[in-house]
Amino acid sequence: MALPLSLIPNPSFEDRTCCPQDRSQLYCAKDWIQASEPTTDYLHTCGWMGWPDLPPPLPFPDGEGCVGFRNGRVGNGGNGPAGPSDDNPNWKEYAGACLLSPLKAGTAYRFEFWIGFTKAFNSPATDIVFYGSTDCINLPFGIGDEYFGCPTNGPGWIELGSVPIYGALEWKLKEINVTPIQDIYAIAIGPSCSQEQLISSTYYFFDNLVLAD
Repeated sequence: MALPLSLIPNPSFEDRTCCPQDRSQLYCAKDWIQASEPTTDYLHTCGWMGWPDLPPPLPFPDGEGCVGFRNGRVGNGGNGPAGPSDDNPNWKEYAGACLLSPLKAGTAYRFEFWIGFTKAFNSPATDIVFYGSTDCINLPFGIGDEYFGCPTNGPGWIELGSVPIYGALEWKLKEINVTPIQDIYAIAIGPSCSQEQLISSTYYFFDNLVLAD
C-alpha cells in the first residue's frame, strides 16, 4: 500500500539547499519557513547535530534530517534586557510551510508526525498544536517580537488541533485529526499557547510531518 502524499512540502526535511553548521538554520531545509521570531534548529547528519547538552534520539525516524524547537526560555542570570533573570515563557519556536494544495473546508484530514524527546528533564510533558492560516502571507508571524508567543496571539491564525506529548530520549508517532471550517493555505507546528513554569531549558524534535486526507 502506497504511503499518502503529504500536503506539507519536504515533510522529512531531507531536501536541503545547504548543510546546517549551527543553530537557527531552518532556511537550509527546502520549502520550510521560520515561522516565529524565536528560531527553530535544523539538524542533519551532513552538518550540525544539535546542542551537546540536548541530544536528539538517534536514528531519526525518516532520513537524515529533523527540526528541534524550544517551548520557553530560561533566563541567563541577569544579563538580559527584560529583568533580573530574563525568563521568557513566550519564547516559543515554530516551523511553518505553505501547503502544496489547501485544506478544503469540511474535508477530514489526518496530520501524522514523529515527535522526539531529549533528556526527560529537558522534555517535560506538554501539548503540540497544529495551527492554520487562510493565507501564506501570514508566515512568518510576530516579526521582531521574541515575546509574541503562539500564532493565535495575532490575527490570521486558528488552532486546527492539538495532542499531548511526553517521553525521554525516544521518538513517538502522533496524529491530529482535522476538519477545517475554512480553506487553509499555510500551517505552523509547535507548542501550545500555555506559558509553562520553567525550571530548565526545554527542547523537542519533529520529523516526517505527513498531512493527507
